[in-house]
Amino acid sequence: MAESGHEPTINDVLNCVRTIDTRLVGIERILHAVDSVEQIVCDFDKEFKKIWVALKDKVKRTDARVCALEGKVELVDLFRKRTK
Repeated sequence: MAESGHEPTINDVLNCVRTIDTRLVGIERILHAVDSVEQIVCDFDKEFKKIWVALKDKVKRTDARVCALEGKVELVDLFRKRTK
């Protein structure tokens, strides 16, 4: 091409354009794959947040039940001590 001291021919330009086109097709394929991975990650994030909310709710309810049971156990212990 121009490095050899002569002007590029139409064939040289076409070859260069084909090379660029091939690379662009590869880049588009990669970008499509990245878009797919991004969608998968977004879906996973949404599901994870739902699970996290459900887990926090379950922990809150379990804590309330444990506190209630602790109160009952303390009352039973107190009752036993008084009846002895």
